[in-house]
Amino acid sequence: MFVVFFAIGPGTVPWIILPEIFAQGARPAATSVAVVTNWLSNFAVGLIFPLLAVSEIDFVLKSSIFFCYLGK
Repeated sequence: MFVVFFAIGPGTVPWIILPEIFAQGARPAATSVAVVTNWLSNFAVGLIFPLLAVSEIDFVLKSSIFFCYLGK
């Protein structure tokens, strides 16, 4: 579910929106920074979410984590 919502949401930002924002000269550097940030964020979510899913967190916190990722 995360992959689906990420693919139609913030996952496309580095490739679709940034070339529209920056001029031709700054476009490669800005896209590089955005793509690296995108990949590092994905890596962090991939590392942290399984730890949260198996820990002894109450239901309210787990559901708020789910809706936090759902809203992005």
